[in-house]
Amino acid sequence: DVLGYLSLLSIFWTKSYSYFNQYNVMKNKNLLSSTFRSKVEILMAKAVESYYCEKCGLEHIKWVGRCTSCLEWNSIKSIRYSKIGNNKKNSAITEFFPPQGVTLNGKESSWVSTSDLIQISDVDIDSQVSRIELFSRELNRVLGGGLVRGSVVLLAGEPGIGKSTLILQLAASVAHQTRSKVVYVSGEETAQQIASRARRLSIECNDMYLLCGNQLDHIIQEQIAKLGAYPSLVVIDSIQTMQLEECTNAVGTVTQIRECTSRLVQYAKSTGTVVLLVGHVTKSGDVAGPRVLEHMVDTVLYVEGIERADFRLVRSMKNRFGSVSEVGVFTMTAQGLLDVSNPSELFMSSQVLSDGLEGSAVTIIMEGTRPILAEIQCLVSSKKQYGDGITSAPRRTADGFPFQRLLVICAVIEKRLRLPLWNRDIFLNVVGGLKVFEPLSDLAVAITLISSLTNIPVKASTAFIGELGLGGEIRGGRNTEARIAEAAKQGFTRIVLAKSSTQSHSNRESTERRYGTVTIQQFPCSTLREVFSVLTERGS
Repeated sequence: DVLGYLSLLSIFWTKSYSYFNQYNVMKNKNLLSSTFRSKVEILMAKAVESYYCEKCGLEHIKWVGRCTSCLEWNSIKSIRYSKIGNNKKNSAITEFFPPQGVTLNGKESSWVSTSDLIQISDVDIDSQVSRIELFSRELNRVLGGGLVRGSVVLLAGEPGIGKSTLILQLAASVAHQTRSKVVYVSGEETAQQIASRARRLSIECNDMYLLCGNQLDHIIQEQIAKLGAYPSLVVIDSIQTMQLEECTNAVGTVTQIRECTSRLVQYAKSTGTVVLLVGHVTKSGDVAGPRVLEHMVDTVLYVEGIERADFRLVRSMKNRFGSVSEVGVFTMTAQGLLDVSNPSELFMSSQVLSDGLEGSAVTIIMEGTRPILAEIQCLVSSKKQYGDGITSAPRRTADGFPFQRLLVICAVIEKRLRLPLWNRDIFLNVVGGLKVFEPLSDLAVAITLISSLTNIPVKASTAFIGELGLGGEIRGGRNTEARIAEAAKQGFTRIVLAKSSTQSHSNRESTERRYGTVTIQQFPCSTLREVFSVLTERGS
């Protein structure tokens, strides 16, 4: 039986091999019809199964319960797709040949990749790294001076935060500035919806073209090619809705997003067109899709804000052509997003300048190279007791400030100042919905806790700068002079800061310095106990 089975198996493989050779001979001599050839190739296509992490996009050779890169559980998903021979369409690298007579910067457009070595001093960067200034000074600040030609920008944000409004204003600005064509591709909205929003924002631009669809190859190679010249800007709203014909995965999957982004990056680098990608975000606030998406683009921008506030923050998380962590502040109006010239007014009440408030203090944080004043409020309520002296568990909440950092500051106050906080409810809030993560805001948080607990108001026109250590020491930081200058600009006259940040070395010596027309009185302190003495003895 075994010998008979082996003989039948050998006959089967021999026949299959002969049929395969005959098919190749007929294929090489073009004796097969196109329909028959396509059917045979589909039958011969090999189904490939890959495993990707939904969180970080890492590819695994098999399914595992936990990703080895981001350490997330149950994030590995299997993806099946067909791979047909050496079909060039399966490659993410596709050449985009320019129309006849079209040049880029006075030269024939071609791919940037080359096999020849070139000295870095011979590279001409004046024409390739030129910038396009936009309508907004805040947006130019975030981008480092404007959009760089040939760059790929990823703009992400929560639904309804104002991404579509911002990119529509940006597209119109680029069209007016460069006097060239701009293409707005939408996979989520109709042309009527986009045109209605443009009229509502009073945007009139004859050089802006709309295209609704999600077939990326058709959009680039056929529709945009009809313009006869490369557009200065291509907007993709959004990258999660685009798809390629040769990629059989569903729209929005890791493979589709990665391949579409790779195609658009190659297009931008070869034509000098700025490509603006709009990205969705997950519940955790990360960009939906593989983590490699943020690595492939040149700039990553996040639009932040809260529903109850009219302001929006555009934050730069990655920028190959400028500094990171820059923040632009906007206000949402009927005319769209407008610049905010003085952001400190949004995050600070006028009472901290005129009256002393209990449980409220001001600190100066740095957002990139810009100092911003932020008001921090705290409420420490009395302990709750029920029958027989039973006390409920205290509540601790922090809005706009790291919760774990709040617990550390509470522990330092209890240990170093012997103030009882273990049985108190503590509610901390940053005014205006601003998020403060800088360590130099620790001192202001500690002062609000102490002020609310002891019912001692903080004196008016006083700001606090300092990081709180576990031993109760106050540490300084960078850009102290810029912070104090911003406080003086807003009308503050008293600054409590770390002794290491000043030139004074005398114990609790106050100094006065002039910043423009304002005289600032500085109170250098080395420990939290000294700050507490300043608060109680000097009535600050």
